[in-house]
Amino acid sequence: MSEEIELKFYIDSTEDADLISSTIESALKDYQLECLGTKKLENAYYDTKDLILRNLNMGVRVRSIDDNYHEQTAKCSGVVIGGLHKRIEYNVPIGSKEPELKKFPTVMWKDQDVEFLQQNIEKKFETNFKRKLWLVKQNDMVVAEICYDHGSVESKEHKELINEIEIEVKKGNVDNIIDIAKSIIAADRIKMHLDSRSKAYRGYELAGLSDLPKAKSFVIDESGDRDRALHSYLTQFTEHEQIMLSNYDVRALSVMSLSAFELKKLTSDIYYDKISEILSELEKTAEMTDEKKKVFMDLISSKEYLNFLLEIYRFLFK
Repeated sequence: MSEEIELKFYIDSTEDADLISSTIESALKDYQLECLGTKKLENAYYDTKDLILRNLNMGVRVRSIDDNYHEQTAKCSGVVIGGLHKRIEYNVPIGSKEPELKKFPTVMWKDQDVEFLQQNIEKKFETNFKRKLWLVKQNDMVVAEICYDHGSVESKEHKELINEIEIEVKKGNVDNIIDIAKSIIAADRIKMHLDSRSKAYRGYELAGLSDLPKAKSFVIDESGDRDRALHSYLTQFTEHEQIMLSNYDVRALSVMSLSAFELKKLTSDIYYDKISEILSELEKTAEMTDEKKKVFMDLISSKEYLNFLLEIYRFLFK
């Protein structure tokens, strides 16, 4: 068992994979960086017909690496704020591409009938991509791992591009990966946005097995505690940014705008004024046109916004 903390970015740039890789290396030239090369990863995701695992906030995946090593992974429920993930996962080597659920620790299943699950799971979708991997070291100790994934997520009838960077904590804390992320953001050739949607999440959506997330009502914090209020509004802001990415639900813009307004009052940070102005203009009409989508994407992929959001994560996870 391990606790995984990572940042995930989706790359909007149209540059080819080799150029993205070289740009990442150039952006991190001041770090002690070790490249572990590129591997081909084939991943099959499993669940029952009635999505028992999905309803348990659990995902089971079988990964094949370069066609000769197979490992099954279970990712359990955890914390996701914007593009930052924190969750528990179990990894177990197996002998084939078929999952063997009994090999996972018993404690993971609680009161579930593992034999029933084994007999009823089926492949729901696949993610197949090439992964280039780097280790970031300090004093010869690995503090972070960076993956650049390029490929596709596929269900029976649909296919979407995978083009993303993941930065995972290995030693230390969230500060390490935030500082690394800021260095990559500064690179001119990479346009990207934070995205909490895992490959599994996107696969469920693509296969039509998951309802699109909807905006929630904005909640005023009446605790009188400044830190608690900051945490509440920052969480609402980042959560609804991600809802926009999945669903372009205009109501999510309202929650983001209201959150930014409250955060400006608490922090006196003038950047919230700029965000509120853009979001308020976008929410004036109910229809989310292509032009409005572009304005939103330009906002959340701007360097100023990304650096601003990373400081939010630094506060939320300190």
